Amino acid sequence: MRALDLYLTEGLEAQSFGKSIDRFVFCFEIANFEDWGAFFQASADYTSYRPKSKEIWSVGQIRWGDVKDLTVSEQLQALRAAVQTAINRIGTKKRKPKDFAHIAFASAVEALLERAPLEILSAKSAVDVAS
Repeated sequence: MRALDLYLTEGLEAQSFGKSIDRFVFCFEIANFEDWGAFFQASADYTSYRPKSKEIWSVGQIRWGDVKDLTVSEQLQALRAAVQTAINRIGTKKRKPKDFAHIAFASAVEALLERAPLEILSAKSAVDVAS
C-alpha cells in the first residue's frame, strides 16, 4: 500500500479540490469479514470528517475470499472500486466539508489508478525478492 500511497500523493499534489480538506485517509481493510465479527462489518460505512486537521478518513473494504485468487490486475480493479466507494461516501454524510470537490477528487484518483503501473503496486514474494 505504501507504493500506491506514494503514487497517488505524487499524482495529486499539483491539484486542488477545495480548501476544506488537506488530506484524505483511505482506511483499507481486507479480510473475510464474516469471520471477524460485527466490528468489521459495522466499519464498512465509516467516514469521518475532521475539520480541525482538515482530514477525511474513510474505510474501503475488500473481502479476501473474493480477491485472493485473482490476478494482480483484477485485484487492483477491486481496490479501485473500494477506493471509489470510500471517496463517494463523503457526499452521502450529514457532516461533510463545505468546500471539497469529492466528485472531482474521485475522478482524479480513478484516472491515476487507471494508468497505475502494476509492477510497482504489486507485492513481491519472498522467492522473487531472493532471486
